[in-house]
Amino acid sequence: MDMDKMLSMWDTDEPQAKPALLSTTGRVFFMMVVNPKITQITMSILFNVSEAAIEKAVANLVNAGIVESVKNGRKNEYSINWEIIELHNDFKMMKEIFQNDVQKRFTNP
Repeated sequence: MDMDKMLSMWDTDEPQAKPALLSTTGRVFFMMVVNPKITQITMSILFNVSEAAIEKAVANLVNAGIVESVKNGRKNEYSINWEIIELHNDFKMMKEIFQNDVQKRFTNP
C-alpha cells in the first residue's frame, strides 16, 4: 500500500469524523518510521490535528523509550528503539496475530 492510500485511511480525531485506523500516537510513530526527519508541523497538517496533539504524542513515544529525538539545528530527527518495540505488549500481540494468520494461510489449503 502506498503512503497516499495509507494517509487517506486516517481521519481526524474529531467526533463527527469516521474512526481513525490508528491513534494520533500510532500515526506519529508510523511517520517517524517512514521519515525520521519529518517535522511536527508537517504531521499536524497531514493528520489535521493540533500541533499540541502531535507534541504530546511525540513526548509519549520519547518518554516510553520507543523513540529518541535528537536536535539537528532547529529540527528534530527521530530514531526508533527497535529493542523496546519488540518488548512492547501491543507489538507482541500484533506480531503473534500476524504470525498465526500467516501460519493458518499456509497450513490450511
